[in-house]
Amino acid sequence: MNIDIILTGGTIGTVVKKNQAALDNSLIFQELLKGSRHNFKIHNPFTIHSENLIPDHWQALYREINSIEDTDGIIITHGTDTLVYTAAFLSLAYAKRNVPIILVSSSQPMHHPQSNAKDNFHMALKAIEKGVKGVFVSYRNEGAPATLYLANKLLGFAPYSHRLLSAEKEPYAVIKDGEFIRFGGDFLENNPPKIKFPVNRVVFIPALPGADYGFYLNCKNQPDCYLAELYHSTTCCVNEKENKYNLGYFIDRCNDMGIKVYIAPYENREFFYPSRMKLPKAVPLTQDTVAMAYVRLLFKDLKQ
Repeated sequence: MNIDIILTGGTIGTVVKKNQAALDNSLIFQELLKGSRHNFKIHNPFTIHSENLIPDHWQALYREINSIEDTDGIIITHGTDTLVYTAAFLSLAYAKRNVPIILVSSSQPMHHPQSNAKDNFHMALKAIEKGVKGVFVSYRNEGAPATLYLANKLLGFAPYSHRLLSAEKEPYAVIKDGEFIRFGGDFLENNPPKIKFPVNRVVFIPALPGADYGFYLNCKNQPDCYLAELYHSTTCCVNEKENKYNLGYFIDRCNDMGIKVYIAPYENREFFYPSRMKLPKAVPLTQDTVAMAYVRLLFKDLKQ
């Protein structure tokens, strides 16, 4: 099979030198590609620690992927810190592409005894061999089998345990006892926005007790839109004693200024809490993870 490998850096491409993780893509060739029966073509649009990722890197990655022809699959090595955001970007950018695109990372540098780099990479190869379609992330959590996740359902990595969390009820596929076991159907994102650069200016406001929405109202340089996080129950603070804590009040004032406020995560449930009724002018991004909602808004036509 013809498989394209796009190297972007991250822990999977590092070696530890003087207690620091130094970028070194040569390990990919030495440890992951050696001896494989597939035909690999290597691309390297940039090499960074992923915490330094900005939309300019997505633009470079987008151009690189668009230049690839005659391939059975694309594997992208990436750092874990911003992986869920790049996964969201790719799931929108390539929603209608049948060639599988799979992000691969690692919890530890390649030579660390607890590194999952090889398991993650081999799961990506196996998925391409099995003809999956869509955008995925391959990752093995500690104590779990190598797993293939839908790219648009990722919640992030848990601090300290570094486990990848997903909103899926069950993963797309796992490898157990050497066998590729598929649970989910092939996935393609519906109604993706048109990819354009530069991106919109989006300000994200986390859901926190005591979050001061009034601070954002007083900013002189307002963004193109806001994304306000809701709690997991699709609720928010609408404290009526102090408007600065009231998300409904904030949304109304933004509406007066002609600035849309989007909210996520937003789940259609059998019942709802009173605070949800206080947000009639908000724009819900139904069923999106926060990461997915944020990336969607970066590219969304906000005039719609």
